[in-house]
Amino acid sequence: MIFTRYEYANLFHQMTDWYNMYVVGQREKVLGAKITFLFLDGHAKGALDTAWTHWSRINDDEKKEEGKKMNHRHHHQEGFIRVKHLNSQGTCFHHALLMPMGYRSPVDIHGMTGSAKRCRNDGQVNDFRMMITKKWLSIPYNDDDDHNNDVSSSIKIKVGMIFRRDYLAHPRAGAGRTTRKISNEMQVVNVLSRLKDDSNNKWSIEFRSMSLESMPFKKQVEVVSRQNILIGVHGAALSHVLWMKPGSDLIEITSGGYSGRFHFEFFATWAGLRYRKVQVQGGNLINVNTDVLAGIVRDIANAHYTSSSPS
Repeated sequence: MIFTRYEYANLFHQMTDWYNMYVVGQREKVLGAKITFLFLDGHAKGALDTAWTHWSRINDDEKKEEGKKMNHRHHHQEGFIRVKHLNSQGTCFHHALLMPMGYRSPVDIHGMTGSAKRCRNDGQVNDFRMMITKKWLSIPYNDDDDHNNDVSSSIKIKVGMIFRRDYLAHPRAGAGRTTRKISNEMQVVNVLSRLKDDSNNKWSIEFRSMSLESMPFKKQVEVVSRQNILIGVHGAALSHVLWMKPGSDLIEITSGGYSGRFHFEFFATWAGLRYRKVQVQGGNLINVNTDVLAGIVRDIANAHYTSSSPS
């Protein structure tokens, strides 16, 4: 599979490439076969390279042997080939698929109208989630091991909140400064950690504060996919909602010019999640009204995560 990656250090845009991989691979019936990824772009190493390594480690023993035959030592080490590592005398592939760019992916929202958000959840998106999380990443997760769809089995609600941190996405990223950070982070953590159903004692919160920049990619997917409610400021990390189970919830915090962007509302809808948006003031630093946020979590818990709630 031959890719030209564009915004290769951005999870949202890499998700569009991976979904293309899934759609084309399914159509061409190659998802169960040996797959070699070839990058035609000249990008430097980036933080998401390890994800591509996971994708390409299917049938790893066969792929290592193929890498030896093609004489590029980097292939079996990284799990993919950069075009500069090909034999300078020429390389022939028996079967090659030139992938469409991520901007032409079915899950890329650029150019879509606001009406697209009314589309119902898509079975293909769920199949994509299952393929990635269970088959390719081998995450030990059973759809029935918590109460996303069977709320009568437990009153513990897993609530995860992604906090943005400075990190170096790629060598050209300069200082790696991140915008849209939450200024009252500790207050938010304290309030949500102590949240519970005071009136009927039907539920309580199992809260997790997440800094995904410090986690290996597989761990990111595993942690996010287990949450019942995911909270985060608008940013590429919310693309992880595609790994969450249908019937989960996303609360997106937006500010300034980001309030009119539909990226993760669309993702949540297509994945079968419920979606809530919280608009706040701020730019590089955002102050979150903890009463408002806690009230939304409480409303969601009472409506969907008690034994008497509809599924």
